[in-house]
Amino acid sequence: FLTLEQTAGPWTDFLVVMNHEDEQAVKTHEIVPESKLRYMPGIGVDIKKYSPERASEEDVKKLRAELNLKDAERFLLMIAEFNPGKRHRDALNAFALLGRPDVFLVTAGVGPLEEEIKALAKQLGIEGRVKFLGYRRDIPVVLKAASGLLLPSEREGLPRAILEALCMGTPVISTRIRGVEDLLADGCGLMTPVGDAPALAKALVQLLDNPTEAKAMAKRGQEHVKIFDLANVIRLHDELYAKALKQPVI
Repeated sequence: FLTLEQTAGPWTDFLVVMNHEDEQAVKTHEIVPESKLRYMPGIGVDIKKYSPERASEEDVKKLRAELNLKDAERFLLMIAEFNPGKRHRDALNAFALLGRPDVFLVTAGVGPLEEEIKALAKQLGIEGRVKFLGYRRDIPVVLKAASGLLLPSEREGLPRAILEALCMGTPVISTRIRGVEDLLADGCGLMTPVGDAPALAKALVQLLDNPTEAKAMAKRGQEHVKIFDLANVIRLHDELYAKALKQPVI
């Protein structure tokens, strides 16, 4: 793709990137001059919609009842399509290493690997503690009810699931990859190497056993995510389009 980008560069009025790794790549490979490069904080997330106030305690109780959870039981959440890049397999392997009967793993999403992942849960002997919700429209409620969001992807642009979790004040564990680093840097979340199930399990333990630390981490994330607010992203695009339209056509 680099060759294609460099070929198209001279015809490009403005090149928009949504994470800092891509921003640096454009500069390193001189795809466009820096005057034509614009960093945008993603496609925006509606902070008003993904707000803890939008999910009532009654809704949380209904969800926990749907999941058949007892009062002392907690769950970790993964929101992702069942495809190879999201690496559900790593999440299950880490969860199996956790070995805690009072903690559950809940997945929200559908996709081609769903049955394969269900079979893996059975193979690992954790099928009774992994719950598959399928497609959901009540993500704010599910996030509020969760003890943490888990996303062990091998590649992302700027993962929306993490943006939504940060808005909701839900602690996040993910992998140290492009985009995720922009969201979870400076203590806004925990990051592990891609494919490292033991490291992922260790991060789960850290989150579960240190609720005060996890809450503080989530609070930092909640403040950081404000720059990704949809209203801010729309404003930045409006400014860019206005600038582009004032330029003479060549």
